[in-house]
Amino acid sequence: MLDLYVRPENIVLEPLHNGSILTGTVVRHVFQGDHVDSYVDVASVGNKHLLVRSSGLNVLRDWPVGAVVGLALPPSDVTAFVAKECSAKPNASNFPAP
Repeated sequence: MLDLYVRPENIVLEPLHNGSILTGTVVRHVFQGDHVDSYVDVASVGNKHLLVRSSGLNVLRDWPVGAVVGLALPPSDVTAFVAKECSAKPNASNFPAP
């Protein structure tokens, strides 16, 4: 099993096409001053809302709520890790003290 970690600012909204890594529907935008956080419903990952962080305001015009979009993951911005099996149940003792 492979776990994939991508920072939200490294995910790019694009027109949907055959080469799109993922497909989703924009469900919400939240203006954050110098960037916009967009939440995209991605059915192929269990109807989870994926956070996409875009600089500027163009995303509001280009990808309004309800738009079906493709998502691109630039290879230089993706880090993959092999998932490790862990039999321990998460609890306070599994984490280092602050």
